[in-house]
Amino acid sequence: MRWGLQKGLAQGAVACGLLIIAAASVSLAPWGARVAHRTDTRRLKRVFAVIRVGLALYMALQSQRG
Repeated sequence: MRWGLQKGLAQGAVACGLLIIAAASVSLAPWGARVAHRTDTRRLKRVFAVIRVGLALYMALQSQRG
């Protein structure tokens, strides 16, 4: 199934999920900015590095599974 060809309930679920993610992103952005400015630069870089490595490993494993 392609992203642009979803029908019925699946299409509504995707739209609802997209709206929830967008609303959460917009409403939590100021909080995230405050936390980022208060956090030590070195620690913040390490946290983002761990997230990026974890995401890369997840994507690699998912590509192997098919």
